[in-house]
Amino acid sequence: MIDGYSEEYNKALETALNNARLIRAANSMVKVSGQRVILPLAGREIEIVYYSAPSQNAPLIIGFHGGGFLYGGCALDDTLWPEITRRLDVNVAAIGYRQSPSYTWRDSLADSYESALYLASHPEDFGFDPEHISVMGQSAGGNLALCVSLMAARDRSFRPDNQILVYPLLDLYTDPADKGWGTFSGIRTRVMNDLHCAEPDRKEPFASPFYATDEMLTGLPNTIMVFSENDNLTKEGRIFEERLRLAGINVSEIFNPGMPHGFLECGFKKRVSYIEKEFLGENCDELINKGALKEAAINTINFIKKEFIR
Repeated sequence: MIDGYSEEYNKALETALNNARLIRAANSMVKVSGQRVILPLAGREIEIVYYSAPSQNAPLIIGFHGGGFLYGGCALDDTLWPEITRRLDVNVAAIGYRQSPSYTWRDSLADSYESALYLASHPEDFGFDPEHISVMGQSAGGNLALCVSLMAARDRSFRPDNQILVYPLLDLYTDPADKGWGTFSGIRTRVMNDLHCAEPDRKEPFASPFYATDEMLTGLPNTIMVFSENDNLTKEGRIFEERLRLAGINVSEIFNPGMPHGFLECGFKKRVSYIEKEFLGENCDELINKGALKEAAINTINFIKKEFIR
């Protein structure tokens, strides 16, 4: 038991760590329709899964999976990324960034940003158009996609055409219990936040981009935001969206009534795991069986396609 935490918290922590181990194992073994590639970054190797566009020299989307920085993996959205590739006619590089509990927010961000830099400087190895690169992420991945854009603007290293932020987790400082009801609420969310980022760093803009300064926002690209009704991250996303508009950034959004957090990743799956069901909510079986999850996912991708700059 961790000193100072409740028995409920420690039980949730133990469950989370056990589930994370199972997910890591699945990520390494599952068959993918894309190509597993190793990026040789400084002092480490990062795995990505690369999905090729139908057309030659198409744009690239650098994708960051969700999972609260603890769950998920570059190979586990193998139903979503092919749909993005096909419907938008883009290449996708799904990034396998380092995760908690062994690593912290600085490691996840370093992997995400340096992978983006590597890809941007090696277009000939992958066959995408180097003039048209975008970033996209769901939940924790939305956090990383936005932070990559912020770092790229700061360093003037490259400028994405688009950042696609799907129910992004932007604020690690505010206690999840204070964010209201939603399928991404509960003590498990606090566990994931604690493992990813220590309290003193939780207002650091590259950990919690919700606290980025107005000046930092001015260099950001065309922004496409995706929200779901039954998600307690929608409020912080909407506040941040308004800040982007005030900073002069072009922003478009789609709001999905009745949808839970995680609907886009799961919308094309024939079955979802019990871990995913925890975040989709109690009525997830009904949403899946009726095809509502898939319908919302298709509508969302069509909206992204309409607002996507290429």
